[in-house]
Amino acid sequence: MYQPNSSTEEKIAHEGEEIGTVIEGKILIRIDETTYLLNQGDSYVIDTIRPHTFINPTDGVTRIVSAHTPTTY
Repeated sequence: MYQPNSSTEEKIAHEGEEIGTVIEGKILIRIDETTYLLNQGDSYVIDTIRPHTFINPTDGVTRIVSAHTPTTY
C-alpha cells in the first residue's frame, strides 16, 4: 500500500524480477529515466536490477499486489 503523495524515494535495485497489479488507485513507476503511469487494473513486470521508484502522486491510497523472485526479505 502506498499512502497519498508518497514514494519509495530512492531508486531501488536488486537481483530478480517483480510482477504486480494495481488493485486500487494510480502509481507512477520510474525505471531508469522513464516514468510509467499505471491505473487500477494495470499490471507491470520489472527486471529489478534496473533502478526503480514507486510514486503515488494522488490524494488517495494506492494498493498493489506484487510478487518478487528471488525472495528479497
